[in-house]
Amino acid sequence: MSDIVWVVNPSRDSLHDLILRLKDNYSDLLNSMGISFRAKNLEKLKDVKLPMDVKTKSLFNFKEAVNNSIKHSSCKQITLESNLRNDVLEISLSDDGNGFDESLISKGNGLKNMENRAAQIKGRIKIKSSANAGTSIRFIGKSGTTSKLKVLFKK
Repeated sequence: MSDIVWVVNPSRDSLHDLILRLKDNYSDLLNSMGISFRAKNLEKLKDVKLPMDVKTKSLFNFKEAVNNSIKHSSCKQITLESNLRNDVLEISLSDDGNGFDESLISKGNGLKNMENRAAQIKGRIKIKSSANAGTSIRFIGKSGTTSKLKVLFKK
């Protein structure tokens, strides 16, 4: 319920706020499990504004990704990184866990739901994993998505 209240708060509409929310939600649990959580490029994201639907779907996608890392990877570190290049927004969550052979794993509801949520906001999810090399889940918003994201820069 607290996620819903947070999502509808218009004063928390930046990508920076979204990443801080993820860190806050998981910091105690990850610390107790000996897993570090790093966010890269955080300060650059304060001026990247997200409409409510993008913020909601992104929050739930990356909560799912963190939960998958905790549950399946035996990782010691999770890294969340965001980049904006030209008209493409990329948010990636990676872990240093045991990974999996993508050809041997069928997608469960969690991964399918992540792909569906990304498609609803005109983006896509890319998953890269290999045994003993960790897993990376990336959201990529294609050209045209930046207008949907209402990316604003203060210069």
